[in-house]
This record gives sequence, C-alpha cells and structure tokens, in this order.
Amino acid sequence: MKNILITRFAIELDSDSRFFETQEGLEWFSRRIVLFDKTCLPSILSQEVRPDIWFIFISNNEYLNNELVNLVCNHSFIRVVALGKFEPFKISVSKLLLRENLTKSSTTRLDCDDALHPLYFKSLQHIQSSNTEDFLFEPIDGISVLLKNNIISRCARIRKQLAPFLSYVNRSGSDIHAFTFEHDKWPHETNKISFKSFPLWFQIAHDGNISNAFGWGWMVTRVTEFRPKSIQIFLPSLEIEHRNKIELFFSNVVNFIKRFKVK
Repeated sequence: MKNILITRFAIELDSDSRFFETQEGLEWFSRRIVLFDKTCLPSILSQEVRPDIWFIFISNNEYLNNELVNLVCNHSFIRVVALGKFEPFKISVSKLLLRENLTKSSTTRLDCDDALHPLYFKSLQHIQSSNTEDFLFEPIDGISVLLKNNIISRCARIRKQLAPFLSYVNRSGSDIHAFTFEHDKWPHETNKISFKSFPLWFQIAHDGNISNAFGWGWMVTRVTEFRPKSIQIFLPSLEIEHRNKIELFFSNVVNFIKRFKVK
C-alpha cells in the first residue's frame, strides 16, 4: 500500500475568485512559499520513512506553478498538480486517486504552512501493519508554534479533540480519502485510531494565518509551554527567541487552570 501526502497550496476559494491574479494574491503567495520552504518542505524531506508520493495542488496559474515546481523539482516523489475548472477539492482528489489507480492507499492531509514530525509516516506505517481494515489515523498531540518574523517566539505541546493533520488508510478502494470530510464531520461509524504517544505535527501560528491561534485554539484541551530551543532541531531554518524559566512557569500555571475550565 502506498502512502500519499496531499497539500493544498494557493487554491481559489470559489469559481468566481481571481485572488491569485491580483497583486495582493501574488504577495500572499510570495510570503507563503518562503514559509513553506522553511517549515513544511523540510519536515517531509527529513521523514525517516518518506511518503511514496506528495501531491501539491495549486491553482492553474503559470507563474505560481513555475515558482513551486522550481522549488521542488529536485525531488521526484513530489508532484505539483495544477487545478483546472473549479470544483470541490475533495472531488479533485478523488478524481486524481482514481486516475492514478491509487484508491487503495493511505492519504494524509497537511497544510502548506505547517509541518510533520520526522516519525509521522514511520508511525503510520507501523499501525498500518497491524490493522487489516480501513481506518482513520488521528494523531491528537502536536506542537503549537508561534512565529513572528520567521522567529519562533513560543511553542507548546497541545492536545486536540480532533487532529488537524490526519491520515485515512483505505484498503477497500472506496471513494474515501483524508479530505473527504471536514475534521468534525467524519461519520461516527468510522474506524478511528488515535495516537498520543508523542507529538506528530507542528501547527504554525503566524501573521498570515487567521484560522489557527497559538496554544488554546479550536478544539484544544491541553497546553504545556516549553522553550523554543527544544524544537529547533525540527525546524532548523527558523531562528528562536529565548524564554526564561519564570515566564514558562507562570504560563503553565495559567494553562493548568484553563485545562479544567475547557472540560
């Protein structure tokens, strides 16, 4: 069974949108591809077990496509997919998997400004080997990273009720993949396997990301801050801001109290 990684990068939100044809859209893309090169891309290149294929979907824009292809062209397992006519993203993924004869595979979703732990796919592979049915792999523990001007200013281990980055292992060949349902819309009867042995992903909070706050964000149930220096080995292209023990102590007192309020 092949492990497929899927990332959305600079995709128009609806059929009438022309955002990436505007100056604002091009500036957004320029900032995002720099962040991608410092976070998402190196995290996949450093996987102990790499995915077999990494599909990166992008709007059908020649400039955007060329910039992204030039960045990843030396890595044969990465394939940039330019989307044509607008359609729901889950349908685009289904069509691609069917066309490539990859319906019986595991698919993993990852945003272009976030990152995976080097053991993500090795951990997934281990769990695959002991399960014979279709299942949803949900690593609920991760690292929240606050990034300011490409400097890691804060970081915390967090636990989410719903994993932001997950994998769907499809042995049956049904039309289901990691993007088929939104995080909170997976059917109750879905076979789910949670993973919380150690954090398997890094969620980056930055100026250009309006959907993810640092620490206590959506569906977060536990936060423990620690020194940014501890994760620099995983994100070596980013500088760090040093925090003293007293700051961390008081932050975690607040986090401990809040943990009981959100239950």
